[in-house]
Amino acid sequence: MTVQNAQLPALSRLLGPEAEGFAQQVVQSLGDGQLLYLKPDRASYRADWRFTVAYSAQVAWPDGRIEDETIVITARLDALPEGVVQIAGLGCEAGGWVLPGDPKLPGLAAATDIKFLRRLLDELEIGAHRISIQTVSYSPTTHAVIEVTVPPPARKVIYRRDHGFRFPDPPAVLYLKAMRPENGDTIRITHDRLHGVVPVARCIKWMPELGLLALSPLQGRTLWDCLLEGPYEPPSGEELIELLERMRDVELPSRGPETADQIAHSSAEILKSLQPSEAGRFEAVLAWLGEPQAQPRITIHGDFHEAQLLLGDRGVSGMLDLDDAGPGERADDLAMMVGRLWSFAPSAPSSDRIEHYADELFESFSRTVDPRELYRRAVAVAFARATNPFRYQDPDWEAETLKVLEVAEQKIAQAP
Repeated sequence: MTVQNAQLPALSRLLGPEAEGFAQQVVQSLGDGQLLYLKPDRASYRADWRFTVAYSAQVAWPDGRIEDETIVITARLDALPEGVVQIAGLGCEAGGWVLPGDPKLPGLAAATDIKFLRRLLDELEIGAHRISIQTVSYSPTTHAVIEVTVPPPARKVIYRRDHGFRFPDPPAVLYLKAMRPENGDTIRITHDRLHGVVPVARCIKWMPELGLLALSPLQGRTLWDCLLEGPYEPPSGEELIELLERMRDVELPSRGPETADQIAHSSAEILKSLQPSEAGRFEAVLAWLGEPQAQPRITIHGDFHEAQLLLGDRGVSGMLDLDDAGPGERADDLAMMVGRLWSFAPSAPSSDRIEHYADELFESFSRTVDPRELYRRAVAVAFARATNPFRYQDPDWEAETLKVLEVAEQKIAQAP
């Protein structure tokens, strides 16, 4: 499908065969590289004014190296960030970079530099001769998380069901979060104030000039992984509420997250631009959602879902990603968990188990917040996930988008 946007015509061109020419401008400018391969991995689209694509690429550099790279291109109606390679021929402001050269994340280059990491580990008295790094997550111009592991001198082969015999993954010794320097102190303070209250990573070192936060590793497997294959039992709704209750009165510096309704409305604008023929269905969901009923404002996690919780032998062992923690309404945290599970269930390998768990959580959560408001917001969350197939560049994103929309429509039809 061709993505059309009269105000930002670069949309289609950055997702089609022309993208190679624009990416070549970036690698040519940064070191006379030659692009060998390009594939869009993730697209961030804010209707009518900003569009960013991260590509997996392979580049041949003049010194003979052939490297796998991540290339990012952004096209927008407002000004480009300083430090990007300007791109010609897209009919709007456009620029790009190759990781780790994100213009808004000065700490990312350091976080992926082995010499820097060795000095940092020595300073922290961790020490290591062999270091491995892996990018856990990356959101262009916003943040990146790098996992630092140190392989032990000797490793025993282990057997894992469905994987056979293999060496165990080396344990993480450190996580580095690269952020915009002007935002980093807020995240540092949030970690400091919540550490010891709920199981969040401890801030080991803050490097403000780089916007780089060093965090201790947390042990466990995500709630999502445990729903699919174990080994730990998912927590009950009561356990999750008790976890959130411990942080409700902790004052945090953030302004707080967007609400479920705000995200649903912004997602609808994106969806209407991506699939205008379905605009009536998107509008119908918004009409059913109506207006939110105000709830008590407390401190919430802000992005509370199945990938943000780690589980261990004694229940929840870790809570991840505190970027949105701050003042908000408990119903939004609970709706985030239920609505995402609703939207994942139809296509997940353990569909019945996930649907059943989501329903159990809804029943439990309904005893602490207005059940009708919880249901309404969970539908809003499920609906907002309809942007994900496009965002993650699913080859069949048009059909997958409508499948997620159908989940929201079915929940509306089943509303109590």
